[in-house]
Amino acid sequence: MEKAVFILSFDCEGKWGVADQLTPKIEETFTTNRLISVYQKIIDILDKYELKSTFGFVASFILSQDLVASNRAWFSKDNWSDGGRWLEPFLRDFHKGRTDGWLCQEAFEMVRKQSIHEIGSHGFSHIPLSETNIDVDTFNHEMIHIRKVEHLYNYCSTTFIYPCNQVGYSDQLKNFGFLAFRPAALSELSRNQMMRGKRLISEWIPICPSHAHAEPHVPLALPPGILLNYRSGMRWLVPTSLTLKRINAYLDHAIKSGGVAHLYSHPHNFITGKNQFALLEGVCKLVSEKVRQGNLQIMTQHEYCMKFQ
Repeated sequence: MEKAVFILSFDCEGKWGVADQLTPKIEETFTTNRLISVYQKIIDILDKYELKSTFGFVASFILSQDLVASNRAWFSKDNWSDGGRWLEPFLRDFHKGRTDGWLCQEAFEMVRKQSIHEIGSHGFSHIPLSETNIDVDTFNHEMIHIRKVEHLYNYCSTTFIYPCNQVGYSDQLKNFGFLAFRPAALSELSRNQMMRGKRLISEWIPICPSHAHAEPHVPLALPPGILLNYRSGMRWLVPTSLTLKRINAYLDHAIKSGGVAHLYSHPHNFITGKNQFALLEGVCKLVSEKVRQGNLQIMTQHEYCMKFQ
């Protein structure tokens, strides 16, 4: 039986991830300095436990102000089927010289400096890419401009994390050099209040089955992940110890079945989530112990793709 696999991925997006729901509270808390601090602490925790991860960056998030200014055509509203509504909050702030939380080249450079981690893609602007939301021209625009940004920084991502977990035009990814993507688990797809309630309730149940290995395909649909409990709102009431029991059950099921445990989070959740770093460290400790026992192997999304495609 194949040894169990653990994958940890981060959706790196800053304010791009909440462009459709900006509030005064988000404006106040999602600052570039706080984001830099969060990324450094995450990297330090991963380094402490000798773990590697996939950081999927929104391409616009890693640009500098000067690069945005010199490539303004990339942000033309004419290139989006929704008329650029997803861009409006950024463009409004950029025109006023306010880029706090929108641009964080430093976070990208911190991750790249730690060569153990994979840098994946999380879109160009973080617009949801479902086929009911955008047309194929908008999808192509996103892909083309991901590669333009990456060319500026001399790297090329091979795995894709869909913004908002909304998968669309996945067969087109291979045309732009992507080998794999992270799909959403079925439980993560629904946006209605009943399903959100069920997901919250599941955080109180210390049982969590792992995922089967992916079926060979290009691009490869990676085993879907589960969200590391975001300890905000009602979710912060879930005891950290209970979440760790749930993650431990997730890992043990993967070990027993030879499957995959894929955990993902958002670095900005660590700004507003209560004791979020303690939870991450607890997870890393669990994973590290199982690796030392020889029961678990850690892979980035790219490494998994290379071995199991």
